[in-house]
Amino acid sequence: MSKTSNSAGNSVSGGGKGSGRLVAFVVVAAAVVFGLSGWAWWHNVRSDPQRTLYGAIENSLRTRSVTRQVVQKSGAQTLEQGIGLSLSPVAQAHGFTTMQQNGEVNATVKTEVISSASGEYTRYSAINTDQKSAKGKVMNFSAVLNIWGKSSSDQTGQPGELYGESLLGVVPSANLSATNRQAVMQTVRDNNVYDFDEKSVERKLVDGRPTYVYNVTVQPVAYIKLLKQFGGLVGFKQLEALNPEQYKDAQALTFKLTVDVWGQKLTGIEYAGGVRTEHMGSYGVHKAVKPPQDSIPAEELQAKLQQVQQ
Repeated sequence: MSKTSNSAGNSVSGGGKGSGRLVAFVVVAAAVVFGLSGWAWWHNVRSDPQRTLYGAIENSLRTRSVTRQVVQKSGAQTLEQGIGLSLSPVAQAHGFTTMQQNGEVNATVKTEVISSASGEYTRYSAINTDQKSAKGKVMNFSAVLNIWGKSSSDQTGQPGELYGESLLGVVPSANLSATNRQAVMQTVRDNNVYDFDEKSVERKLVDGRPTYVYNVTVQPVAYIKLLKQFGGLVGFKQLEALNPEQYKDAQALTFKLTVDVWGQKLTGIEYAGGVRTEHMGSYGVHKAVKPPQDSIPAEELQAKLQQVQQ
């Protein structure tokens, strides 16, 4: 009786171990299948080049903020610019610019700008040049440095220049509502604003993250349609008079757009010929900048500058 009981106990015990191994196998198998399914979804759906690019464009239309580092070269002139664009809770652009010229005349000019829909504040933080004044004297710009010059939209009829440029880029930036965002994306898709050949998409790793580089062609008519619609949504009235058909004979523009695949964020723009490059980042990181309390009219600041050059 005892032996039979032990055999039964051993049988039950062995069945428990077998069941445990079976359950473990099923769990592992399910995890593997799920992992493979997730990888397939990521590889074939989310990381699809067109879906990734459109995702990056849409994310640019719903960001609270973004920073942009710009380098532009033209002949003997070089411009380097760092811009922080904030769209919520305060809409403004804050930029630092260094302009250099090397050649017969050498000059370096540094400015700071705080720009919004209501106007713009600009100050010169440094001006150095070996150029002489009209009277042949060495120019001393100390009287114009660190003085804020203010221009308002009431005077110009348009928002601050840096603010406008920051929103109306190759890919517009904004914090649109879901309805307005989808309307803009429909225009992007219907007009194939950003045309590219999927076979030409370069795939690479940047800081360990998968990245796509697109060779994009932008037709002027399609792009102007986009800007006109976008301008109406962000209050840029000066774009209302634009007629896209007037640009039907204009030459298409080409750019390289760099997109972080995981985040579906635009991280770089290179203009044809490399004359201008832009690097974007810090999406959603807000940094408030208060406008200066003391300023003079922008025209008065420019008049002071001209006096030094006479």
